[in-house]
Amino acid sequence: MSGRVCYVARADRGSRIESLRLVGARTDEAWAVPLAPAQNSDAGDGELFDERGIVAAADWVKSRTLGGKARSGSLSLLCLDAEGFSAGWITSPSTERRVVASVASAGIASEEAGSAVGPGLGFYFPSDTESGVQPLAVATEPETKVAGVKVDADAVAPTAALRVPVLVGADAPVRLLLDLLDQRSILVESVTTIWHAMARVWGEAPSDRANVVTEDSGVAAIILIDQRGRLLWCWTAKGELLAGGSMRLATPDAVGRAPSPTAADAARLTNDWIAWGSQLGVVPRRVACIAADDPVGVGEDSASFRAGQFGAKLAGTWGGAGVDLVLDQDPIGATLARLASATADARPDEAAIAGLDGLSHRPGKLHKRMHVWVALGILGGALLSAGAAWKLRASVGLLTEAAQSEDSRWRELIQTSYPNIMKLPNVEPEDELNKILRREEQERERNKIEPMRPIIQELETLSLALADPEVDLESIDISAGANASVIINVLTPDIKQAENVYKAITAISGSNIESWQQPSFSNAGTKIKGVFTGKWRNPKAGAPAPSVQAPRPAPPSNPTSTPARAASPTVSNPAPVTDSGTARPRQTPTQPPGPAGVETSSPIPPLTNPGQGLTQGAPSPDQPADTPGQSETSVARPRVPPATPPGGGR
Repeated sequence: MSGRVCYVARADRGSRIESLRLVGARTDEAWAVPLAPAQNSDAGDGELFDERGIVAAADWVKSRTLGGKARSGSLSLLCLDAEGFSAGWITSPSTERRVVASVASAGIASEEAGSAVGPGLGFYFPSDTESGVQPLAVATEPETKVAGVKVDADAVAPTAALRVPVLVGADAPVRLLLDLLDQRSILVESVTTIWHAMARVWGEAPSDRANVVTEDSGVAAIILIDQRGRLLWCWTAKGELLAGGSMRLATPDAVGRAPSPTAADAARLTNDWIAWGSQLGVVPRRVACIAADDPVGVGEDSASFRAGQFGAKLAGTWGGAGVDLVLDQDPIGATLARLASATADARPDEAAIAGLDGLSHRPGKLHKRMHVWVALGILGGALLSAGAAWKLRASVGLLTEAAQSEDSRWRELIQTSYPNIMKLPNVEPEDELNKILRREEQERERNKIEPMRPIIQELETLSLALADPEVDLESIDISAGANASVIINVLTPDIKQAENVYKAITAISGSNIESWQQPSFSNAGTKIKGVFTGKWRNPKAGAPAPSVQAPRPAPPSNPTSTPARAASPTVSNPAPVTDSGTARPRQTPTQPPGPAGVETSSPIPPLTNPGQGLTQGAPSPDQPADTPGQSETSVARPRVPPATPPGGGR
């Protein structure tokens, strides 16, 4: 903050600016508005002020604020005098400024609620455009408390209506001055009054010292003697303005003498304080008086003697309150100097000096620029939206033409392929075409051909594990359908042999059977019957049949046994045929061995190909082995006894 305070002295109840005073840390300059000649002969005064004085005041502030090549300046505070202001009280449900202004504009409330607006406020606040209103702080009477212990503000129960002290007065010239300063790039950070300055400068702020055991946070009264012939007073608590007022003093007898309060003034002041105390519910406990020093008078005619009499009278009429007296040749100047120092030395976290919110937050050049940029942004967004809408409309036109062209095209196709559809009354061609498409899809689904299963190749693969002379194949059942299963029934001498057969068929590579279930074993006479169940791997419909890989023989279940000879299975299609494993073919007697060197032939030729016996029952190429309608296939392999070795020995 710059630390400079501009004091505005006004006249004619605040309707004209009379003089300015710019006070800084080491500067104190004063300026009076020049007099303008009268333009109306009917006017009572020969000279008057006009709006050109406000423009001249703004130019003077600019000349004292902007120095060198600086394009902008600032003022920490714009302090207004007491001329044109009046303090009073109203009954309001809230202390918010707009609510208080509405109540003040409404005037008198009902008789039950009492006077909503204090005396004289209606005269000083005719409307929002001519005057301003500022609610003051609402305080309760606190007790003496221990330092550092905060009093909860919410502990006091709120009431339906509050007695709110307010400060109202004419501020139209000040608004114009703020606008002119803003045009000259001079920023005014805050606008306050002389009462707020007195409360902040001469009032006791809350102590934050650690060595203070207790503190008195009561209300204090500040009295300031203005050399223009006014007595200014305010009530303050911790630097906050609670109430304020002013009263005129008697004009001094001699020219150049400073005005001084008298005992009669103390009685008048006491009456005002009693009225305020009854309305607000708080009263000051101590009084500080800053009186004007007059070096001319001596003895009982001196300013100090008259100020002492005033203080004694006030202390007696106000219940023995202590009165502190300070004499200064310029009380207003001393207050402004202390205010400038407090503003310049304020910490960043320290609360700002309270003032007039309506004038402190008056929109200026920055606000106008912000509104301009916001308006430009909205305008730019509107232009973009308009461009997007125009482009969208053009796209809609193109899409409409394309849709019409497509509609004409498919109608021509329908007329060519299905001419009767277009002639049907009350029928949508699109619905009829959808019905035709659904019928075609259902027909294709019904005529879908299930892929063929390589049953013959699978039998050849299984023969590698089942071609054991001690294993009797009873049957192989292959069911039809999507979840086709394969059931193999075998007879073995013991359960160990049956388990070896199960391990062999599950370990064959290239098989189309998967998900073998746990085998089941049961007694079948002197042998063990094993039932092995697996699931056929189904290819997807319409996919090619699975490729046949060259089977890899599984390790023999009994290495010491004689190699098995495959029997000729019988494959019936489509009706399944089940052949019992006990049926054996008629054996052909063996021939005696011939002479040496003569080759002896056996009635059963040796089995050179393991799958030779399985291909004998295969269908011809003209008749496919597997058809979509097959339901079950059963293959039975008869057991063939081993051939008699030469010499008749077994």
